[in-house]
Amino acid sequence: MAPRQRPRRRPFAESRRRRAIHKSCALGKFVAARPKGIGLKSCKLSLHGYSVLSCTEDVQVQINPNAMANTSHQDLAAAAANLTRLRAWVLDLYPMGIEYETAVFNLLQSTPENGDWTNFVVNTMIDIGILMMAGAAIAGGVSAAVPAIAGLSAFLHDWGIGKDRPNNLPGFFAKFQLGHEKMQELIEQRLSSLVDPKDNYKNLSEAWKDKISFNGNTYTIGDLASSNFPGLGDSYNALQKAALREFKKALWNLAIMKTCKYWSNYEKEITLPKGAGTTVAVRNWAQQNLYKTNPGVFLRYAYIDTDNNPPPTNTFQLHYWNLGINGYELPPDACKELFMDDTPGHIINPDGLFNRVYVFEQFATTQPQFGDWRDLSDGTPGPKSPFTGGAFPEETKKTKDLLVIPGPAEAHNKKAEFLTSLAELPR
Repeated sequence: MAPRQRPRRRPFAESRRRRAIHKSCALGKFVAARPKGIGLKSCKLSLHGYSVLSCTEDVQVQINPNAMANTSHQDLAAAAANLTRLRAWVLDLYPMGIEYETAVFNLLQSTPENGDWTNFVVNTMIDIGILMMAGAAIAGGVSAAVPAIAGLSAFLHDWGIGKDRPNNLPGFFAKFQLGHEKMQELIEQRLSSLVDPKDNYKNLSEAWKDKISFNGNTYTIGDLASSNFPGLGDSYNALQKAALREFKKALWNLAIMKTCKYWSNYEKEITLPKGAGTTVAVRNWAQQNLYKTNPGVFLRYAYIDTDNNPPPTNTFQLHYWNLGINGYELPPDACKELFMDDTPGHIINPDGLFNRVYVFEQFATTQPQFGDWRDLSDGTPGPKSPFTGGAFPEETKKTKDLLVIPGPAEAHNKKAEFLTSLAELPR
């Protein structure tokens, strides 16, 4: 059993890259068409190395006024059949996602009844749907499914910016499951409406008038008609797996932001043989020692001194943080699900959902600051990427009052306080 120390400092609450898709959808670097002169709001964010558009800046786009002119009844019927297969896939997918909510809280050693796991703004629920569709389109590897997924993502994006949002879609949900189930219901109803053959598929014709531009390609309703969203089989499963993985990532992101807290856990000094670079030496020590016994923490370091007397050594000061329920360390089983690495670039769990540094730097309601403590990737202080709240910037606090963690100079002056027994560390 790892020695432990009781946390000392008051924990501070932590809690998107907002991924959204323009009018007819965006799943990678992607802009949908609208009449020239109509401004959309958009920003580019990253998903699996692709850019995904959302609503924050004005852009101008153009449409082809003849895009629908030559669409035959047969094409409309084929497009509707494609969306019908997509609808069946969504109805299979959404219930599988909600079952994972209980699993996450079991791993966090809590329950969905956690008092902080409440009050979800509607855009968070919409964004989860967009992320699932984007994950399926980009990581699913089934190109024939992209036009249909694009159509679904289009109206999800519109709901997110308040356009054509269903009247029975509230502004927030008290419980996550309620929001998840309402999204399933409304997506099913929207797709059902689009495939209605009344008046020569009027609903579908009016909903998809324009070309869609996605990652250098364009899609029309003719593409929807000529493609084939898969039925049950390997391709269907690949899409499902990719979408569920994106849902899992979104759910962990949100659960940690809303229910977990940082805690400045412990500092100690270590002396290592001189030879390897300072960052390399500390990184190797962390892989072989700290992360074996405390897999749920985040380590940074400071160089203190070199002793050139034989054998020459370097002395380092270490500081690490918890991020769990009530400021406790993340449980080992949660770490197995969450982390693909221990230190940057050192993969220990290829099936993990995130890089460790991403979780500890992003899954917060307010940007954490790590003072002058140095990162284990390149030995530099400061964050490794801009703060976004992960996938959910709307869940972050709009404040410039950043939470600052003491740097090594201040901490070193209080060394006696920090060098208490590891036996009291919380699990």
